[in-house]
Amino acid sequence: MFVFLSYSFSLRTKSLLWNKNLKNKATRLSARKGDIIMDILGGAPRVLGYPRPVVAQCGTDVTLRCQIGGDPPPDVIWEHKNFQIISEGRYKISEEGKTYLLNISRVTQEDAGQYICKARNSIGETYAAASLKVEGELLENNREIIQLKENGVNQCGDFGENLNGYIHWTPRTVTEQPWSTQSKTYAKESFE
Repeated sequence: MFVFLSYSFSLRTKSLLWNKNLKNKATRLSARKGDIIMDILGGAPRVLGYPRPVVAQCGTDVTLRCQIGGDPPPDVIWEHKNFQIISEGRYKISEEGKTYLLNISRVTQEDAGQYICKARNSIGETYAAASLKVEGELLENNREIIQLKENGVNQCGDFGENLNGYIHWTPRTVTEQPWSTQSKTYAKESFE
């Protein structure tokens, strides 16, 4: 003997309607949104766990997490400042089950701000936002992480990296003669 079951659901304002047909007899159940999780039915992507705000020290590694469900499994991307993040260089995107991770190594002030985790499948899409705040200075392995202020914005970076025109140096460097960069001349006394 075979029993035919068919399920369907739809969201209407604050109600979740569940229609159940069993041997041509229909029964209608309704509940407030959130009372029943219809994970067995799948559907459009939905946020299962929202990302938490992260505060990190300049130069450290951070991980942002977003938990998304849906059937079929959604395609998930991360965005920052309206640009999609590609998994390369300091950025690594991965997934562990329904948890989608964005790892950022050696964070700088440029990495601070809001990150959007977007999920889409053939049925729908959703998104969740996380914030990253980058603070302070860091001394690591005799390498100096510096923080400069330009136009009221803190900039931090590793002395060995290009800071896009910002001043960078190695610890214990002494310069006896004035030097110049970008048509500006600085004397050693300017930094004491």
